[in-house]
Amino acid sequence: MEAAAAGGDALTLCSSFTLVLQQNATAHGQATVLIGCTGGQVLDFVMDPRAYATIDGKIGAIRWVRRAGDTVVFRFRARLLGVPGPLVTHRMIRTGHERVDIAPVPGPHDRLARFRASFTCAPHPRGTVVTRRLQFDLARPLAWLAPMLSCWLSREVPAELKAAKARLEQTG
Repeated sequence: MEAAAAGGDALTLCSSFTLVLQQNATAHGQATVLIGCTGGQVLDFVMDPRAYATIDGKIGAIRWVRRAGDTVVFRFRARLLGVPGPLVTHRMIRTGHERVDIAPVPGPHDRLARFRASFTCAPHPRGTVVTRRLQFDLARPLAWLAPMLSCWLSREVPAELKAAKARLEQTG
């Protein structure tokens, strides 16, 4: 609230998040789960956008997918907060059986919002510990969305990983 006292408007949402409307804001979601398969199997699934879209409601209609080695670029209609969004193009880069980093191909919307995400995998005696993280850096005109987006992602990301776990353990 100090920033609000210094001249910004403050808004408290989601019980613990105070947003000062004169600043940029970040929204994120993260979850970790143990999946009973190898890190390679997890990341193979992640690197197939059409297959992954079956368990991730944030990926709408996919227009195209291009793969070159450990890089996949795909264009799709994003869905946030259950609402269809713009067509976006994302690039996924895989590092061994340990990690996939996801970011949009640069575009005009970058001035308002930047997105990045990752999957990390660590071996475990009963499979793989998978951590999924999504982050949106929102410019001031969209900063008011950060608390709502963070609250939604705090539910959406764990549900996504739960669905991935069920799918991967079912298909083994």
